[in-house]
Amino acid sequence: MSLEKARIIAQIVATVALPVVIALVGHWFASAIKQKELGLQYTKLVVQILSSDPSGAAEGRAFRQWAIDVLEEYSGVAFPSSQGGDLLRYQLRIAGAVTDSSDIARQAAREGESDEQRD
Repeated sequence: MSLEKARIIAQIVATVALPVVIALVGHWFASAIKQKELGLQYTKLVVQILSSDPSGAAEGRAFRQWAIDVLEEYSGVAFPSSQGGDLLRYQLRIAGAVTDSSDIARQAAREGESDEQRD
């Protein structure tokens, strides 16, 4: 095989391979971004579940355990199993966090009261 034939074959392979490689890398990045978005959505759901009152039926306890498992999987940060037990028994409180529409109304009322006190 001559050097010219090898060069032509290399150009043809490169012409075909480059778009395939770019498509595969693009797909990989898109999949990674989708996974991160999914993890974020699950984490938001988990925070809502764990911020609710834990006193309730056994189904609620199983649901909270599911939420803890999801949090461990998607948070990227491991926490001790004792804290998982605390999340199962106690309501999650995050300073400044708004978890539902009634919290939004209470927070707005508090802010309105503090604004009136300043005036």
